[in-house]
Amino acid sequence: MTSLPLLNDDELGAAGEAGVGAIATDRGNLPLQAIDVDATLTGLVARVALTQTFGNRFDQPLEASYIFPLPDR
Repeated sequence: MTSLPLLNDDELGAAGEAGVGAIATDRGNLPLQAIDVDATLTGLVARVALTQTFGNRFDQPLEASYIFPLPDR
């Protein structure tokens, strides 16, 4: 697995952009550090496991809501 380096405040930009894949919390953004995808296809059925690792630059644990919308079908 390859990890992405954390962005510093200057790299986030003056507008406070979260960056691609970041999770926003009340204290600040948790940047996406790594993604691991494991997929298995059997006939017309796909089983996909997605593991995402987020970096916490703060001095305490943070809680965030993660929503991953999927189509109805």
